[in-house]
Amino acid sequence: MADQPSTTAAAVQKRPLLYVYTLDVDPTLYSFSPFAVKLRLRLRHGGVPYEDRMGGLSGMPKGKIPYVQFLPQTDGDGKGEFMGDSGLVTDRLVKEGKLPDCNGELSAVDRVRDLCLRKLLEDNLYWLVVSFSPLFLVKPSLQVESHMAEDTQCLGGKATKKS
Repeated sequence: MADQPSTTAAAVQKRPLLYVYTLDVDPTLYSFSPFAVKLRLRLRHGGVPYEDRMGGLSGMPKGKIPYVQFLPQTDGDGKGEFMGDSGLVTDRLVKEGKLPDCNGELSAVDRVRDLCLRKLLEDNLYWLVVSFSPLFLVKPSLQVESHMAEDTQCLGGKATKKS
């Protein structure tokens, strides 16, 4: 009986509400997924206790990163439910009262504007950034230096045309 975990209110309060799974090798470092960054930021600012975990492609419920596992808050509730899509996770936490509704005071028109802007950024411009991301993995100064080497040669601080 002494070996069983404590279920006092303080112990339950310290338990994470959910695990956030990403493809990051080290979840303590910056994530390349803007959706993971968005979800983690929202959870931190909302005071929702969570833990980062390394996920895998086989575990993704909607084929999206990040995905979460809602943990049972009482003993004997099973393993918990998995859910994908950072927007759906946030919506669920707002509906359950665990996260504040950031748009709660907006008018109906402003809510639609917010939704349109989010969809533009997340569903359209995100792919533009992804398509250009390999260009940013190359050291930018090398690109500039190679371009300069073709056109000019720097001598003593002065740029002169190659002969």
